[in-house]
Amino acid sequence: MAAAQPQVGANSCQGEDACIGLSAHVGDNSCNGFRACFNNSGNAGNGSCDGDEACASNSASVGDGSCLSDVACQSNAGRVGNRSCTANGTCIQNSASVGDGSCTAVVDLFIPNSTCLKNTAPVGDGSCNAVRACEENTATVGDHSCNGFYACRLNRGTVGDGSCNGKGFQVYDLSCNRNTGSVGHDSCNDGEACQFNSGQVGIGSCNANGACIFNSGAVGDGSCSGLIGCAGNTGSIGNKSCNDESACAGNSGIVRNKSCNGFEACFSNSGTIANKQCNGVQACKGNTANIP
Repeated sequence: MAAAQPQVGANSCQGEDACIGLSAHVGDNSCNGFRACFNNSGNAGNGSCDGDEACASNSASVGDGSCLSDVACQSNAGRVGNRSCTANGTCIQNSASVGDGSCTAVVDLFIPNSTCLKNTAPVGDGSCNAVRACEENTATVGDHSCNGFYACRLNRGTVGDGSCNGKGFQVYDLSCNRNTGSVGHDSCNDGEACQFNSGQVGIGSCNANGACIFNSGAVGDGSCSGLIGCAGNTGSIGNKSCNDESACAGNSGIVRNKSCNGFEACFSNSGTIANKQCNGVQACKGNTANIP
């Protein structure tokens, strides 16, 4: 049986090179621009790739309303969902799948836009939306994550759903910028929350400005949410612990569950603290002993 011929929708492929190299279906009102669907071998949805380079060298499917920019889907080898990669400079050399409503950014005249530039790992829905978010990211990003200026830039650790989102009004959110540790769901939300983090972060943790910046220790669930709460931590922190400003900043010891909650509660602690201990303002600040 002969292979089905590519179908081109209404008002599509009207650019200078139009559908050159086309071997896949094109929806309605798509690929309208210089180079149009150049060398495209993946399906293009409706109202997509409308830009100077349109779908140049694209080899994967493009959803509806996507890649509308000067370089559009240039050299893209990963699937692009609906309403994604829609700003100039986004998704250049991306080689992984991008979900719906992801990798978009408002162009800033003062900051070069490279959202999802050279991204090599899957990006979920509603993620990586801001200038330079997920630039050169190499680890999986979940849904509704890494939204903020420089969020997850050069990230190397898996990011769960609803994580690593900046506040959106800061010049540099930097949430999970250069992070190398795994981040659970609903964690590391705020400016610089897990910037330079290399430790494992659990669910619902490190949600505050700088909460786990430079952290290299394991953080459990529901912990370290406070301004620089666990900044520079190198120790192990259990569940529901170290919540408040500087609660366990500089900690190098072991903190069990439901402990060290309070302002500077276990600041610079180097001892082992059992469950439900050292809760309160500066309760065990500078502690070096083992507290059962």
